Amino acid sequence: MNFLKALTLVAGTAFAGVSANATVVEFSQPDWVDEGGAAISSDWRVAIDDSPTDGYRFSVSIDAGSTDVGDLLLFGLNTTLDLALATIDLVSSSTGDPITGVCFESKSCGTGGGSFTGGLFNGLPNFDAVIRLGDQGSSSGLNVSFVFDLFMSTPAEELTTSLFSAVAIRAQTIGSAPNGGNDSLKAYNDVPTISTVPVPAAGFLLIGALGGLAALRRKTT
Repeated sequence: MNFLKALTLVAGTAFAGVSANATVVEFSQPDWVDEGGAAISSDWRVAIDDSPTDGYRFSVSIDAGSTDVGDLLLFGLNTTLDLALATIDLVSSSTGDPITGVCFESKSCGTGGGSFTGGLFNGLPNFDAVIRLGDQGSSSGLNVSFVFDLFMSTPAEELTTSLFSAVAIRAQTIGSAPNGGNDSLKAYNDVPTISTVPVPAAGFLLIGALGGLAALRRKTT
């Protein structure tokens, strides 16, 4: 079989009937409440998907165009996973701020910037993990979103609403867009929803196939 014929066969196979889905667990409106138990009006959102191999991707954001814009500082998480077998890697943040701390069985992480205490948080158990992003203050700008991966050293479990049952966000410099203000806000959400979204798998299969064929051509010429 010559190279051109093989290329045509592989391309046709890659695009014929190939489909894939990612599962997404989301914490969104109208289920965020502040420490007083009141619903917050802004679009704060956490989406967890199973796109990484043996792990989960977290996308955390607060509404950059609202009266509750601010600087993300702490993210709390409850899960049935054994986090002793996990590693957490930052993918991106809107200001480039790094992850500066990961604390387990706690309501705080690092010094300065407060914690998940007061009001309804006093009646909650410690979070299984609290992740700290950057440091107190917004000298680098308002960090309104970040993405990180949680990898397991054992095969990842199926993503369900019981695997990640609750999340919390603490933001500083809360105020009106675009610059925020002088308040802080802690919000909690224990109402996960689940859905599936399509993943463009065919393109990745084609790229891999082309690479293999190119290697084969080099080997046989």
